[in-house]
Order: sequence, then C-alpha cells, then structure tokens
Amino acid sequence: MQLGIIGFSHCDFIVHTKQGNHITEVPYDDIKFQEIVLDLEPFAKYQLFPHLVRRHLGVVLQ
Repeated sequence: MQLGIIGFSHCDFIVHTKQGNHITEVPYDDIKFQEIVLDLEPFAKYQLFPHLVRRHLGVVLQ
C-alpha cells in the first residue's frame, strides 16, 4: 500500500540475523493497490470522512 501512496516502484525487505543479512526486492503491484483502494472506498465514505468532519466541527462522537 505504501509503495502506491509514495509512488515508488519497489522497496527492499531486509532481514538481519546473527548469520547475516538477506535482502529481497519487493515490487509495487498496481493491480493489488487498485483492489485495496476500491475495498477502502466504502470505509472512507461512510466511516472515516464523517468521523473527520464531526471531529473538525467539534461534535462529540459516540
């Protein structure tokens, strides 16, 4: 998710142990990112945005 938000094409996943380091390149997956965005739209519309508006207006949340 973060790769899509910041616009990076990949990141490195690094594991450090006493035996040494292992680095794996993790590519950005646009198809998965778009699926996640679509899944989050109802949450944002019906939960997150109303909460932020009420909070901004000073309405006590229940």
